[in-house]
Amino acid sequence: MAKVLLVLIVGGSFAFSFALAVEMPEGCEDPGPRPEEKTVGSWQVESVSYQCGNNQCGGTVKQKTVEAEEKTRTFYTPEEDEIHCPIWKANVVTRSTSATRTSIDDVPLGKYQACPESANSAWFSRNPGQCSGSCYPAPVVKPLNDEFLSPKNVFDSRGKPKLPLNMGWEDNVALQFSRPESKNPDGSACEVEKYKYTIGSITSETTEMQVVPGGNQCALEQDTAYEFLVRACAGNTCGISSKKLPVATSDATQLLSPYDPDWEGGGPAAAPLPVTLQWCPRSEANSYRITLNKVNPDTQEDEEARVFGVSKITAQYIDSLEQGGFNLFTPFVLYRWNVRPCSDFGAKDCEAPDQQSQTWKVLPGGELAVPRLSAPADNAAVNMKDSLVWNFVPFASRYVIELSGDVKGGKHVFVPTNFRLPLNDIWDKLVLDSPYSWKVASCGGSPQEISLSGCGGFSESRTFDTTGAAPKEFSVSPLQNNRTAVPVTFNWDNVPGAASYRFRLGGEQSFNVFLVKDSQLELGYPALVPNASKPDEPFQWSVRTCADEQGLVCGNWSSPQSFRIAPLKAPDIIHPEASQTEFLSTTQFAWTKDFGSNFFTYELNFLSPSSEEKSPSCQAPHPVAQGLPQKNSASIRLRCLGQYEFNISACVDKACEAAGPQKTQRFSVEKFVGKAGGLIPCDANNDNPATIGLDEREPCELKHLFLLLRNLVDFALWKLSLVILIAMTAFTGFTMYTSFGGMEVASRARSTWKAVGAGFLILFFSWLLLNLLLGIVGFQVNIFGHWYELPS
Repeated sequence: MAKVLLVLIVGGSFAFSFALAVEMPEGCEDPGPRPEEKTVGSWQVESVSYQCGNNQCGGTVKQKTVEAEEKTRTFYTPEEDEIHCPIWKANVVTRSTSATRTSIDDVPLGKYQACPESANSAWFSRNPGQCSGSCYPAPVVKPLNDEFLSPKNVFDSRGKPKLPLNMGWEDNVALQFSRPESKNPDGSACEVEKYKYTIGSITSETTEMQVVPGGNQCALEQDTAYEFLVRACAGNTCGISSKKLPVATSDATQLLSPYDPDWEGGGPAAAPLPVTLQWCPRSEANSYRITLNKVNPDTQEDEEARVFGVSKITAQYIDSLEQGGFNLFTPFVLYRWNVRPCSDFGAKDCEAPDQQSQTWKVLPGGELAVPRLSAPADNAAVNMKDSLVWNFVPFASRYVIELSGDVKGGKHVFVPTNFRLPLNDIWDKLVLDSPYSWKVASCGGSPQEISLSGCGGFSESRTFDTTGAAPKEFSVSPLQNNRTAVPVTFNWDNVPGAASYRFRLGGEQSFNVFLVKDSQLELGYPALVPNASKPDEPFQWSVRTCADEQGLVCGNWSSPQSFRIAPLKAPDIIHPEASQTEFLSTTQFAWTKDFGSNFFTYELNFLSPSSEEKSPSCQAPHPVAQGLPQKNSASIRLRCLGQYEFNISACVDKACEAAGPQKTQRFSVEKFVGKAGGLIPCDANNDNPATIGLDEREPCELKHLFLLLRNLVDFALWKLSLVILIAMTAFTGFTMYTSFGGMEVASRARSTWKAVGAGFLILFFSWLLLNLLLGIVGFQVNIFGHWYELPS
């Protein structure tokens, strides 16, 4: 029984005392000893500039990098987390040194990029390498009978294509650009801006991947050999030419009007009454034979044919009696027609089958409807992302947009096939911050034709305003006494139609220009730093509105705005007061938080010991604590009696590179509140003078675990055991007295006292062995201690 009691008492005392030693709130973990302070040097990029290394496709650009050295110091201060558990908070302070270094490296460009010659001798802030059309691969030309051409080419009996021709090519260049191995180093991909094609004497450009060379304007000759080639382009340069495609045109006559958009496909051309048929003249022809077939609307078969001749004078037929025609066309009845040249004047000798033209369809009286405008809404503000949109019109093979306003170049814009015109395609015709009106007409004829011939009536007009007006309403926040604080939030009115904004900090020559998507920007350190030497000097800023998301097409700068940043003030130290002399071992330091103070940097140094301070670790000046807190207080552990100096400054940034003036306060610690001594051999409020070579104010470390164990055994042997001995004596006397000296009770009493004696001897020899081991490893211990004192 006594053995069990002793084990429970000693074990419970050890666990309770160890819990007291770390002085932790419930649920907290021991933060361990203070981590070692470290200072690491690093190089930070200060500026990067570029120059051409060569002008080859997939070449290199010289990158000059200027780096500045920084020293980053990491130190740890005692703090509390959200649940008030003690932690070691890492504080990082980065300081720039005056050392710099410069390196020039060759940066590879993408496979389809090149550096322009204009960047061969000067250094630029941006990489001058760009997608160059001269580096682009060759498109693959489609065969003339490709099934995906629209309209499809029509061939004679010898397999030669009848004019007009439709030439197309594959999308292989764009597909090549999309492959991972073709991406540029920054992850972007090059794009084909346009294609340049050549056939015979015709050289032109298009953004589509097929073209009717010459736009069905009799530009090519019948029965003639040509070669067709095409190149992909970007900017003003084009890449490798495609393989030449031999083209031998048929001897067939070329039809002109009414233009059937799908040639010998299923759809007709609309033609106003009287119908006028036109074709390309033939120099060897003396007349022409026209075959006109009425189409059954149910079977789509030819059910009635009219064959008649016309002279070669005009190469056209007008279906009007007044103009030499025969009134053959019935309104809203579908017809097919073709033309053959004849060698005689009576249109009888026309038997060469390969000279017959394509067979087109026409719907007399069918009119091109007036388009309905869809977007943008009337009076809307637009940018380069917007498009002019209208509805699809049957029979229309192209559209024409008429612009009114400050239009650069012609006011008419022709759009083949599509019923949408991206404003990005015509933005070079427009002026920022200007009003325009627009209307659309649908047209027949070749999609590439750029004339008003064959166009219907124009739609109603709508107006739009191009974006680009400078903002007019401005504000900065936060504000206090007409001054702001870093970080500063800049606000301006949302300009209608704006795709992005350019924000400039400083005057006209400033290079601090930022791309902003919305009408608000927050700038902090290091973009903004309070001017400590000239706190009343204002900062300037202005904004311009841009029509594109990249901020390349922008309007005028707004009128300059100014603001002043409130200077940082030295915080006033609230606690402790300079006259205070008695302190808790863990003292709360507090100071004021003024406008603009985002962070703080403090430093507490021990200057000199008082006459009562005997600890060897407190005899020389040393730093006590440093910190970079965001809140205006800190808990600091004091361990020495004597004089201290506390320095505090307010900062703009977390690293306190932009710090305000410093406030210094000295105070003297003459006494720590709390008693000395006890079971805990570390992190105590006061040092116990009774212990030799041990300062109980030291932070708890591994060595103190052995001292705690020794104190527990010492306490159990010389203090707690005496109490147990007295209690056992009283208990034995009481039981003997109440049992009237019975032999059984006396036997139990003897057994109990034997166990107590054995336990006492075990405890004594354990205490003796532990003290001996501590003495061997260097601890100064009193073998017998002050056993007569109860723990305080």
